[in-house]
Amino acid sequence: MKLLDYLKNSLSEGYREEGRVVSSEPIQRSKDYCLGYAKWLKTNKHQAMLEKLYNASLNQKDFDIPEDPAINFLMIPKINGFTLQYDARRWKEEDFKYLFEYFATCLMQEHGFELVASAKEVAKYTDRVETVERYKLKNVKDEVDYSDVLVRLSLIDNEVSTIKFCATCTKKRITNLSHLLKKIAAA
Repeated sequence: MKLLDYLKNSLSEGYREEGRVVSSEPIQRSKDYCLGYAKWLKTNKHQAMLEKLYNASLNQKDFDIPEDPAINFLMIPKINGFTLQYDARRWKEEDFKYLFEYFATCLMQEHGFELVASAKEVAKYTDRVETVERYKLKNVKDEVDYSDVLVRLSLIDNEVSTIKFCATCTKKRITNLSHLLKKIAAA
């Protein structure tokens, strides 16, 4: 039902307000950020978050198991992915920020992806300021399930909102997002 509501709203006139981009630059991390990320990795909080994602991906077609309201999957023939909604009752904002970083770092260091582009963009709307950080990654090997990955962190008025993960399927391969999530968690 969420998808139908989204399509109905997005196709109606006047629904989507275009934000005015006020800044756009490559992502650059400070030394403090990198130290915080390294400390966060040692806590292994990412493992519990990745386990939830992995289990949700396995259970997404099982109607007997209730869906996790914070996780929505995108499974279309050429693109697989998910959106993870921030929930302050479950996670800290730093957990989300660092999980976003973990996805990109893990795919580059452990799975042969190369960084194609990174960007931090700030857009001003009439009722909010949206900051989006994104990493675009590519893997040219034929034996991988996914050739391109886009990882995106959104903040609304400087508060964490979502992580989006979209992976483009490699031609002539049967893909399995659960398998990729399991490999990322094992790294």
